[in-house]
Amino acid sequence: PFTLGAKTARPPQANIMSAARRCEGTTDALRLVVGVMSRPPNIEQRVAVRSSWGLESAAVLACFLVGEQVKRTPRSPWDKHRAAEQAEPDGGPRGELSPLPEAEAIGQEHAKHGDVLMLPGSAEIHAGGTSGLKTLTWWKHVMAHMPNAEWVGKADDDTLINVPRLFDRLPRAADVSPRALFGTIKWGSYSDQRLKWEPSYKTWPCGRTAFARSQSPGEPANLSRTYEGPYELALGWFFAMPRGLVALLAQCQYAQWFHERAVHAVKEPFLRKEDDPLNGFWLYKCLREAGAGPAQ
Repeated sequence: PFTLGAKTARPPQANIMSAARRCEGTTDALRLVVGVMSRPPNIEQRVAVRSSWGLESAAVLACFLVGEQVKRTPRSPWDKHRAAEQAEPDGGPRGELSPLPEAEAIGQEHAKHGDVLMLPGSAEIHAGGTSGLKTLTWWKHVMAHMPNAEWVGKADDDTLINVPRLFDRLPRAADVSPRALFGTIKWGSYSDQRLKWEPSYKTWPCGRTAFARSQSPGEPANLSRTYEGPYELALGWFFAMPRGLVALLAQCQYAQWFHERAVHAVKEPFLRKEDDPLNGFWLYKCLREAGAGPAQ
């Protein structure tokens, strides 16, 4: 878990009520709104956020994101357990979508706290990975329903943030490039033909790793040639973008195509867990789609 220092004292209880249902939509002026990626059983993590940094400031809004559907994504072709999964009586997962089994319980939790969202078009990946099929729906929700959010972020539900220290480091969005990316920055390259990334650096060629050059069972040859980049990405325990950059992602045709393709895929390749490299790749592609330069 990522933390910016020790936890600070809990604010007055009145803040609990002031935040009620703002996650559905609010015109409040927010310095930062954070989509906290959470799976249905992670109740203790949600309680921890609500009782700590989620109550630090009225200028911060934490909203938990749970997929409205479940994507039965099979193990990848290179997974050593794939054969055993495929030998299961029903043949193992094949990419089906189904309603979230815990939807009623999540709805009750939202009715009580007002902060758990199951956004249209979002999905949980059944075998892990909390946000790859939820991130774009979050960007779109903020743009449609939170017009006065200055910075828009993503965090894991086991992340604890020291809000005062974060605010000391987080610039005012008006003072930085609208293409700024705040967080722990890494480099990567991505293949949208394989739905897989590789670690990189700004001067390294794409498709250079042994994995990228490999051919796994059932995969086409020469997939290393389909990697694009390199590009910068932010690690997902916490990152934030100014509103202008989120708006670009929310309306990007490439990101929408990618999301729909991944959600509805019924054969390889399937999107599995790579949410942070994916968001960086979307920025890389969408900035070019818009004729803009890279994120700074």
